Amino acid sequence: MTQQQAFKEELTADVQVPPGYTYLSSGRCDVKGKEGERAGANFVEAQIQQYKSFILRTTAGAGTFMVRLDYSGGSDKNLQYVSIDDSYSTQETFNIRSVSMSNLRGLFAAGKSSANLSFYVFGKA
Repeated sequence: MTQQQAFKEELTADVQVPPGYTYLSSGRCDVKGKEGERAGANFVEAQIQQYKSFILRTTAGAGTFMVRLDYSGGSDKNLQYVSIDDSYSTQETFNIRSVSMSNLRGLFAAGKSSANLSFYVFGKA
């Protein structure tokens, strides 16, 4: 078993992976007061063409932020606001089924964001 496979198994045991979803990565969002202002690095990149539905689950903090689409050439676009907290019963999903996939490089957290957050990212094809 590779180190990455062992990590995924350990993560699955520690974090409740939503049925039908796969753990993809972790992400971060910093407080930003201006809408559309980058608040963290891309939390989905290479998997953007494979997964179309996403769930974010907090590892630290609770709050709201804008999910933005990262397009090459600087033509980033707002997708939607998401709220995350430590209550998995109220988790929010979002999808990218209706967005243009041409030149799409990833997803990132942006302002307006209400809190410093760390979160797990899960994807579904």
